[in-house]
Amino acid sequence: MPTSNNSQIHSGEFVTLRDYIDTRLRAIEQSTDLTREGLERRLEAMNEIRNALKDQNQTFMTRAEYKPAHDRIDADIQSLRESRALLEGKASQGALNTTLAISIISLIIGLVSLVMRFLGM
Repeated sequence: MPTSNNSQIHSGEFVTLRDYIDTRLRAIEQSTDLTREGLERRLEAMNEIRNALKDQNQTFMTRAEYKPAHDRIDADIQSLRESRALLEGKASQGALNTTLAISIISLIIGLVSLVMRFLGM
């Protein structure tokens, strides 16, 4: 009796080659089935991710939609910048009135000073 690691041989039971091959084939089939199931689960998960990305992509703007809207916003921003620069360049009415009052007072003081000098006072 040959020595082997097979417990059936040690226990005195002999397995025919056909039974051994059948057992091995069944084990391979089971392993293949388990692998197939795992692969199918992974593929289903990948399909779910792909579908989620597809749904998400449908909510995004295309470049053709984005460009006109963006150009319009850029034009509005440029218009606001120009308007602000124009307002900053103009004097306010209050500042103009204050400057006019100071000028008139300075003119009166200057005229009084000239009159006093000519009259010898």
